[in-house]
Amino acid sequence: MFQMRGHCGAHNVKDMVGFIVFLLIAWAVLSILGFVIEGLLWLGFIGLVLFAITVVVLWIKRKASDTTT
Repeated sequence: MFQMRGHCGAHNVKDMVGFIVFLLIAWAVLSILGFVIEGLLWLGFIGLVLFAITVVVLWIKRKASDTTT
């Protein structure tokens, strides 16, 4: 059903970075909606927290890939 691949190629890294960029855009949109619509202020704060977490994960992954090359 699922295949495990023995290596992590450049294609997989580009896919991961693309996905993380997508998440950053999604969190930014959620944050803006949360702050624009008064009743959804909580959504804005959750979006900001998720945005920050995603940036940290991307930074850690980039640092890890820089040290392995």
